[in-house]
Amino acid sequence: GPREHHAMTAVVRDSVYTHIYLFGGIRSENEILNDLWIYDIYNGTWKEIVPRGILNAYRHIMFWNGMTKRVSIPLEEANFAIDTIETVSKTKGIGKFPAPRANFGFVSVKIKESSYVLLYGGFTWEKVVNEDGTYNFQQHLNDAWLYSIDQNLWMETFPLTDVSPPARHSFAFFPFNNERLILYGGMNSDTIFNDLWLFNLNSLLWSNINKTKHDRN
Repeated sequence: GPREHHAMTAVVRDSVYTHIYLFGGIRSENEILNDLWIYDIYNGTWKEIVPRGILNAYRHIMFWNGMTKRVSIPLEEANFAIDTIETVSKTKGIGKFPAPRANFGFVSVKIKESSYVLLYGGFTWEKVVNEDGTYNFQQHLNDAWLYSIDQNLWMETFPLTDVSPPARHSFAFFPFNNERLILYGGMNSDTIFNDLWLFNLNSLLWSNINKTKHDRN
């Protein structure tokens, strides 16, 4: 339906653009979205995607006697040594999915020959209630998610180090080569940024090229 502050990206299959993916945005002053749609370029049709998210992640531990045990691990360790995951449809209302958001980065990427869409940052709304009524407080984000096109699955990519861009929205975000993405600028409540970051798709690491920024005041 009608919306603004959303993002779209085209996906290449066999060196040809075949589909466009659309995510999120704002439908009205009271509704911010996290829905995912696909547009078939050849058929000219839209279809809403019902993605899956991670519900539980497991790792197998081997004991000295050769016995193994499957143990549940925190989802924030999902970048490391996971043997199996349990997924769930978004319709169930549980599991890990990106928060509704606007003015975010949304780029199609290839990782080890598999197709993904990378989602980063933006802002969401947090409802605040006080004596003057209810209003939407803008909360800025710096989380990163990969949507696996082949698996129809959202996976949050937790940073392996403490080095990552401050939360922001309205930035430039685009592929630099087959292994890296560039993020430039953006803003949050306090700052208009002039910094430049690289995101490595293989290591899932951020690196800061410069740290220049300008306070909004």
